[in-house]
Amino acid sequence: MFKQPSSAAAALSAYYDADYAASEYWDDSVPARQALERLLKAILRVAPPADSTLLDVGCGAGLFLELAKAAGYRVPGWK
Repeated sequence: MFKQPSSAAAALSAYYDADYAASEYWDDSVPARQALERLLKAILRVAPPADSTLLDVGCGAGLFLELAKAAGYRVPGWK
C-alpha cells in the first residue's frame, strides 16, 4: 500500500525543516498509537502478514514498525 506524492508535496518541504528531527511527531501517546493501529488494520485487510514484508519509508521513531512486527510482518531495518 502506498500513496503517490501529491502536487502539494513541494509546499510540505517547508514543514520538514531542521526542527522536524527533534519533534515527536509519532510519539508513543495513545492518540498516535490508535491512529497507527487503524492504519495497520487497513493494511492487514489487503496484505496479511503471512510471508509479508512491510517497509515504512520515513518511519520516524519506529512505532508503526513495532506494531507491524507484533502483527507478524517482517520489518527490515528495525530492531
